Amino acid sequence: MKARALTVVLVVTAGLSVGPASAMQGICFPPRAPSALLTKPHRPFCAASRSCSSWEVDSYRLAVENHFRNLRDYATEVDRFYSRAADYIECMARLD
Repeated sequence: MKARALTVVLVVTAGLSVGPASAMQGICFPPRAPSALLTKPHRPFCAASRSCSSWEVDSYRLAVENHFRNLRDYATEVDRFYSRAADYIECMARLD
């Protein structure tokens, strides 16, 4: 029993992913939900008076592009989370 507990501690601390085969060992790890710490870029203050320099416009466009890239990455992480959640459910079902 101590060896199994040690294995669990090592796997958890190492951050290794454990697949469905781990159900045979009696170990199922729940997936971690992705964190969404995204902030929407703010429109430049000069936009109200339409007096922005090209640098300010380019900077804002880049910030918007980065924001959309982060949103797509987050959506991918959510898809991965649901896939891992399904694997976790299957693993738990095998233990029953």
